[in-house]
Amino acid sequence: MKNWKPGTGIAIGLSMGITFGLSLDNIGVGLALGLALGAAFDATMKKKQDGEQPDGEDPDGR
Repeated sequence: MKNWKPGTGIAIGLSMGITFGLSLDNIGVGLALGLALGAAFDATMKKKQDGEQPDGEDPDGR
């Protein structure tokens, strides 16, 4: 995604986390999980946008 804006991953993660938390009737766990996953997703997308290889990826793209 070329037009990735900072914070988009966190917003996506929080929305999924809240949904997950509501389904388990434990919003606190859902928020924490969503924030952690969203921050990781945001960092990965920023690395891809900057042209760096995310950790664990082969430079050849395989």
